[in-house]
Amino acid sequence: MERIDKYIDNIYKEFDRNDDEVKELREEMKAHLYDEIEELKNRGFNEDESIKMAIENFGEETNVSIDLAYIINRQNKFISILWKLAIIVFIASVASYGVSLYSEHNAMKKFNKEYTGSINAIVQSKVITNIEKKDSISEIEKSELNEIINQYNSEQNNGLYNFIVKHSNDIVFEYKKQEPENKKYGYSVSFGGDNEWSVDFKLANDAALYEKTVDDVKDSYISSSNVLHNRLKKLSLQLAFVSWMMIVVYFIQKTVLRGISIKIFAMILFLETFLVFTALTFDDHKDFLLLMVPVFTLIGYVYTIYTRKSISISIKDKNQCLS
Repeated sequence: MERIDKYIDNIYKEFDRNDDEVKELREEMKAHLYDEIEELKNRGFNEDESIKMAIENFGEETNVSIDLAYIINRQNKFISILWKLAIIVFIASVASYGVSLYSEHNAMKKFNKEYTGSINAIVQSKVITNIEKKDSISEIEKSELNEIINQYNSEQNNGLYNFIVKHSNDIVFEYKKQEPENKKYGYSVSFGGDNEWSVDFKLANDAALYEKTVDDVKDSYISSSNVLHNRLKKLSLQLAFVSWMMIVVYFIQKTVLRGISIKIFAMILFLETFLVFTALTFDDHKDFLLLMVPVFTLIGYVYTIYTRKSISISIKDKNQCLS
């Protein structure tokens, strides 16, 4: 049907023929015209009459071209701005999260300086930091560890009566005193590759109470809503959620424009949004939100590309059959 091809060529002559969306619209318009021609022919009109009537029903070339250009430009501009804005908001979310981690790290350093005498601080700064990448403890390190533990006991009334460092379940250092009457259950910390290293220590009640107090202060110090890193982390997660909602709107708009099956894609987006909201709701999973957004965005992008190609192939095949 050369008249139809010429009609469509005249409508799209001012458009970029290499643009994928323009190509799709051309094929969809051609399919629509072919369908209408077939319907008119089934009603008893001959081919020439059907082509003429279909073109007249569609409108003059110039008017259709102007209207089409206006619609495409506005829609493309909207989804382009929406996409860029969503990316900017997500980048701001990641940046805010990064700053929150840095701020939290500094807060922990400050806390450890203020509470260097706690057994947890000793294990972290004098044991884990020094030996986690080693295969053994030197005699000098053992001597230093003895001095540190003696210093702790002088401050905590001999509250630490047992301290053992193991490597692959072999004892490489042991500090032992007579068990006090008011002994407390022990604690164990594993670290290093595949938990090769471990530290076991036992405390008297008073020392255990001191350690619990330090832990409570630490939790309060780190989790306070007024602390900068918590504010930034909360802001980061909120921005990530906002960016995802913008991406959902972007995908829906793009799906409608390109004639992709909205039902299946809407179910996918709903499920992804539910998971994002769930991650935002539960404290233990909030950090996954920053990973979910780019992963779900990639899934949506791949789906639209794959579906768009399938639709384009289907329309082309149909047009070839009708022509």
